[in-house]
Parts: sequence; C-alpha cells; structure tokens
Amino acid sequence: MSYKRIIFLGLILYLKIKYQTDYDKMIFNVSRQCGINGNLVKAIIKIESNFNHRAQLKTERENSRGLMQLNQPTALSLGINKNDLHLLFQPEINIKIY
Repeated sequence: MSYKRIIFLGLILYLKIKYQTDYDKMIFNVSRQCGINGNLVKAIIKIESNFNHRAQLKTERENSRGLMQLNQPTALSLGINKNDLHLLFQPEINIKIY
C-alpha cells in the first residue's frame, strides 16, 4: 500500500471520528447518488466552509456561497438561474451542484 493511500485512509478515519456533523447523512446520500466518495466531499466541505452552510466569501472577483463555496459563474454554468443563487445556501442543493 502506498504512503499516499495510507495518508488518505488516515484522513478519512480522522474525519469520521473528529467531524461528525448534522450533514453527514445528507453528504453520504448525495455522494452515493453521484458516485463520489462521501469522505472526500466531507473533506472539501471542511476546507471550504468548515461545515457552515451560510458561509459566504466576498472578494472583488468572486462571491462564493454555501458548504462547498460555489461561486456565481460556476452556479450559472451548471444551470442555476441568476434569481435562484440564494439556493446555494441550501446544503443539499450546494453539494449536488458541486
């Protein structure tokens, strides 16, 4: 087993133990539907928003929203209407779009 795989598996175990959230069931259900490792999605959420579904990062060029910190151009390119950008704060929608 490679050291990268060992580190990855260690990170997954750490996340399972350390960061149990109200979103876990939803994260793993959506991840399973999309064919993505739920622990990977959970790690991205930890880094991007620290599990805060109301997180919003505003810079001169971007306005990122929600658990996965999706920005407006990405959301629009994935079919979200400009008038519906507030939906990015809903955890399940934010994860499914990502």
